[in-house]
Amino acid sequence: MTTTTRRDYDRAPPHLRGLLRHFDDLRAGTHGDGAVSRADKEQLFSAAIGYLDPYARQALDEMNETLLLGTGTVIATGITRSASGDCTALWTLGWPEQLQTGVLPITLKAFFGHSFHHPHLCGATVGVWPLNVFSAEDAAAELGTLRTIASADLHNLVFQSDYRIVPAITAPVQQTQKEIAVTFLQLVIAGAIREAYDRFVAPDFTSHNPFFGASANELMAAMEENHRTHPAKVLELQRIVEEGSLVVVHSRIRMQPGDQGVAAVHIFRFAGSRIVEIWDVGQAVPELTVNGAGMF
Repeated sequence: MTTTTRRDYDRAPPHLRGLLRHFDDLRAGTHGDGAVSRADKEQLFSAAIGYLDPYARQALDEMNETLLLGTGTVIATGITRSASGDCTALWTLGWPEQLQTGVLPITLKAFFGHSFHHPHLCGATVGVWPLNVFSAEDAAAELGTLRTIASADLHNLVFQSDYRIVPAITAPVQQTQKEIAVTFLQLVIAGAIREAYDRFVAPDFTSHNPFFGASANELMAAMEENHRTHPAKVLELQRIVEEGSLVVVHSRIRMQPGDQGVAAVHIFRFAGSRIVEIWDVGQAVPELTVNGAGMF
């Protein structure tokens, strides 16, 4: 009778090595390096759970941070034994929307049924993979499988409820600092000045425009007065630069369509998603320039 050698395992594609070893063990009735008795196989299963634990947690933590926006909780049960002798270890990821809809948590399950020759992996809704983990290296190699199980589980849970159980899909889209700076200016030019301040300006805001007071309310009032005088202003963005907490917007502002307007530079300093400081300078755009290259 032929047997599968270590060389055969090494020559197989990585994703098929576990299956190759599993089928070979089924033929031989062994597990690992020759374990035959249930007791010996359970010892290997117990060791495998210890090796797998950090990678199971990693797979679920990644999903929690990216798709559940950190709202979930990972729970590991350790090994439990049923009255019939089944051995099971669970890692679950639950979150508020999952609890509200009543679907199962995302699950990574390692189990060794009392009548099984070998342990396996599955999810709450998907399975089954052979579990051949006998070292930390074997466990690390299973990270891809664990990620696949968790991803397939969430996919199926969405179909049991709907996409609204995934916080990353329903949460408001977070704007970048550049996008906030541009949106702020666009709202101001359009006359939605109070909305711009309510959405984006911090309570401790400071303006460095020397012609108006430094507070948010004082600059907002000046902007509202300017809009009443020039309700048809046009903003033409030229360049936007971001460095750390600073965003610089170079633009052309026409007081009314068709005029030469002003070359403006606004410098915004951010604290998180709020504007805490603004510097602004402007220069009238002449019809003719000595340099011949224009101002933009």
